[in-house]
Amino acid sequence: MEKEDIIWTSKLVINENIIRYKNTVIQISNVSRCEVGREPKDSYPIWGIIGLLLCIIIIIAQLLKREVFFQGAFILALCGILICGSLLLVVWSDNQNLAYYLIFELNSGSKLFFACDDTQFLKEAHKAIIECFNYRDVAYVVNFNDCTIENNQIGEDNTVNINEK
Repeated sequence: MEKEDIIWTSKLVINENIIRYKNTVIQISNVSRCEVGREPKDSYPIWGIIGLLLCIIIIIAQLLKREVFFQGAFILALCGILICGSLLLVVWSDNQNLAYYLIFELNSGSKLFFACDDTQFLKEAHKAIIECFNYRDVAYVVNFNDCTIENNQIGEDNTVNINEK
């Protein structure tokens, strides 16, 4: 996942069937799924796997005294194993340390990853968001900076009367 796919925002405002953050507004009906989960794992490069297997085959052939390859093939295969193995090890290591995010999957198929360092807070924010999905009159402000969730009630019965005399 690219760094630009992760959204670092201080506030997420949910009310009146919309989700607001920064300069973006999303209609709740456009969200097909909301979860707290890890970011997607990086895939292993196929050329790294093929290169590693090919180098292992070359070394096994050299060890069995099959003089099929040129003289420096053994050393070259060892270097290939080190390079391909290191690459695969880096991908594996990155996949072991994936962070948790509040993930919105939109009807279009795109995903929004909201970041916060506190996983327990993300679970609480998820519960608040589900409540907003289920009850239209509920409104919350999720503050990712100080890990708080505030009720965003405006006036009586979540309405504001302007210019009433």
